[in-house]
Amino acid sequence: MRFLFFSNLLIFLCVFLNACEQPGTGGVGFNDEGLSDRCINVQAQYKDLADIHKYTIKRTCAFGVNSCHFDEDTPPMHTVGLFWNMINMPCNTGVVIDEGSGPDAFCISSADGGNDGVVIKAGDASQSYLMIRLRHDLRTQRERMPLDVGALSPEELYVLEAWINGLLLGESTPSDLIDYSKTACPL
Repeated sequence: MRFLFFSNLLIFLCVFLNACEQPGTGGVGFNDEGLSDRCINVQAQYKDLADIHKYTIKRTCAFGVNSCHFDEDTPPMHTVGLFWNMINMPCNTGVVIDEGSGPDAFCISSADGGNDGVVIKAGDASQSYLMIRLRHDLRTQRERMPLDVGALSPEELYVLEAWINGLLLGESTPSDLIDYSKTACPL
């Protein structure tokens, strides 16, 4: 009787634990490498910076003269080259600050008690002001970006994060493929 109880318990635990697999580790919708179909589709659509610019930046941030990043009041991003120039750019560069609001604390120089923040920190999406603003991270007092078109999708955030994490300062070029190996796919 005791044997039957333990064998049933063992079967139950095996079934229960398999049903509770962590996302991205296997199961329905995952390939042999552990990537979901969503991850594979996103990686197929977004191959390089030109794809990020075409499918995300131009659609949400620099779509025309009435968008936030189409003019010189904020860092312009309406071409791939201008977006590329934001790598290691101090995050208050080219930003018109509303009177009374002052610069964002993340962007103030360390000499003045800030973080020396940059818009895109090559190799480190978590320390990139762009991702901080897109995710509405608590390290900024500013609104979540993009401002007028709704939040980016989880897929778009993943692609931007993977692109930034894969950048090698002084070695990467705008035409390099996105290195997805340095960022876990959360989809």
